[in-house]
Amino acid sequence: MTDTTSEITLAEKAEQLEERFALEELEALEAVKDAAQAKNRKALQAAVSQVGVFEHNLFNAHEEMLSHITVVCAAMPDHAATLTKLEKQIEVHVQTVVDVISAQGGSLWGFAMVRDVSWHLVLREVTRVENALKAWVALGLQVLEEFKVQKKEYSALLTSAQDRILGLLRGDHSQEKRTRVWNRWSRVITDRKFDNLNLKGANLAGFDLHEFKFFGKTNLKDANLQHANLTGVHLARNIISSADLSGVNLSGADLTGAVVWGVNLTGAKLVGAQMSNSTWKGSNLKEADLRGAMMEHASFQGVNFSGANLQNAYMVQTALWDALLEGADLKGANLREVQLSGADLKGAKNLTVEQFESRYSRDSPPKSLPSHLQQETP
Repeated sequence: MTDTTSEITLAEKAEQLEERFALEELEALEAVKDAAQAKNRKALQAAVSQVGVFEHNLFNAHEEMLSHITVVCAAMPDHAATLTKLEKQIEVHVQTVVDVISAQGGSLWGFAMVRDVSWHLVLREVTRVENALKAWVALGLQVLEEFKVQKKEYSALLTSAQDRILGLLRGDHSQEKRTRVWNRWSRVITDRKFDNLNLKGANLAGFDLHEFKFFGKTNLKDANLQHANLTGVHLARNIISSADLSGVNLSGADLTGAVVWGVNLTGAKLVGAQMSNSTWKGSNLKEADLRGAMMEHASFQGVNFSGANLQNAYMVQTALWDALLEGADLKGANLREVQLSGADLKGAKNLTVEQFESRYSRDSPPKSLPSHLQQETP
């Protein structure tokens, strides 16, 4: 399933993590320690803000390690008990780091914000983080020692685990476990293609499906994809009906030629999405972000765009029959030959007289216009 042209061991990745922590995170902690020893409050605040930067780095490195543990546990059950035990130890040390450095309630941030700083406590917290980071790296190396596999061998592990992990999409386990395990697997898998997948009624809320490619006839009828990550996903020419995609991130997704009926996409992000020649009916795009979306030659019958951001959307020869665009932002949208029969544009924002009057099809007038156009459009 993965590219086997090069041999990259997991131990090498751990060594890279160890070097990065030594060079970046521990250096940042040294600055906090220096400020505390000098009892310099301004220097402490500056240093703590720099430490906060690597919270995101730590999270990504941690999740990547957990992703490998999850996949190998699925493919090699004889290693599962040892790896699961090490995973729990890793979680403890990572939580210690977060409790100290997080901008959301971390102890270092609390010390930096008060006038009378307890300098000995700052030094104690720095020592806690240093020890936790070193323990994290040591445990990571221990984890990878349990399964020294090269990329070619690791590919075989992923292949053997694929069917088992695909069961997570179909609801073979509890929702919490399914989401956690799937999202870890999603970080490491490279073969992201599925054919004719039946996900009817599946609960995929919060799932990370970024850049997956769904070919053939993917059945998403009545599926729950609330707040899922579908950035860059390929759903071209698929049929999606009665699904809940509210809050989903579809930025950069390919929906070319898709049929979308009765789908809830309230608050969804479709920035730069490819939606040309797609057919939409009775779907809800209320307050969706469609900036720069390519929507030419598409049909949106009875679709709710109220409050949606359609800035710079490309809507040439798009049909918006009976669509609701109340409060939608159409700044810079290309509306050449757009069909607006029965559409409600009352309260639409940033729609200029020139943009509207010269470009929409006169054969399909809208039901209502923004107030500033009602007076100026004959």
